[in-house]
Amino acid sequence: MTDQLLLYDQAVLTWLQDNFVPLLEGRNVQLVVATPRKAFAEATTGRLIDERTRTLPRISVQRLDPENDPTRYNRSRIRRLGWCNPTQDPQSHLLGSKFPAPVIIPYQIDLWTRFVKEMNLWERYIIEAFSPSYMYLRIRPNDVWGWKLYSVFWDGAINNNSDLEPEEGDRQIRKTITIRCECWMFPDVFDRTPVVKRVEVEWLDSADSSLYDRSFIPPLETLGTGTGAQVTFSGTLARPPVLKHAAVIQTVIGGTTEIVHDNGSGGWVGTRVSGGSIDYSTGTWSITFTAAPDAGEDVTITYFTDQEAL
Repeated sequence: MTDQLLLYDQAVLTWLQDNFVPLLEGRNVQLVVATPRKAFAEATTGRLIDERTRTLPRISVQRLDPENDPTRYNRSRIRRLGWCNPTQDPQSHLLGSKFPAPVIIPYQIDLWTRFVKEMNLWERYIIEAFSPSYMYLRIRPNDVWGWKLYSVFWDGAINNNSDLEPEEGDRQIRKTITIRCECWMFPDVFDRTPVVKRVEVEWLDSADSSLYDRSFIPPLETLGTGTGAQVTFSGTLARPPVLKHAAVIQTVIGGTTEIVHDNGSGGWVGTRVSGGSIDYSTGTWSITFTAAPDAGEDVTITYFTDQEAL
């Protein structure tokens, strides 16, 4: 199971690394994940570093206690996250999941410097970054969910916790901000929903129940007829644009019915396919089988027109 809290921590650290550190050009900014008291602890022993030898500037990040956010809760299920791995399940199931759990993750960020000019640069960036009051960060929970944005809010307060007259060592300018991340805990468990891509309707004679006719929804198109030698077929479909993941080619090879699906990326998936492509916009297609379809056997296709792309 993915440690998503760690992913959120890393997103905050990356934001600080990419935006706060470059502001102090030429300075070695220490970035640590720790409580303010432990921000100057040695990594190996945990012993606090003497104030006279502390390295500044420094930024410490502490994740505070997460809490559930019922205002964003949704009881519905997400049914379409993508298709199952085509090598394991050739485009016949859609992935679904429970709705992500809404959670608020607060972070305390402490900024430490010795010079007012450096702190001024950081404070100015904070004010500009959270104009009007929020910004966005992103994480990638896993390959199914992909990259997800989440909102980060700042309450507008920059608290001054400076020690300008320490008993020992140099003065330390310390400012503290608290950000609130409106996050989601994304499920790692998915369900698989069967998808109907083609319906075959048989019309039977009422007298003896013999087959009278057969039709398909969507309509069937014949791409070509096997010769026993031809392995590559090509042409243009009659009803483009083609809906992705909805094209099904069928033929007979060696006496066995072979079914091929499009992979949603312009290619074909099937046990007896070695190449080919489909242009969803124009309907232009080609396919190469590893063995020739049987002589006299049609190569057919059913597909749905992408109504939203018309």
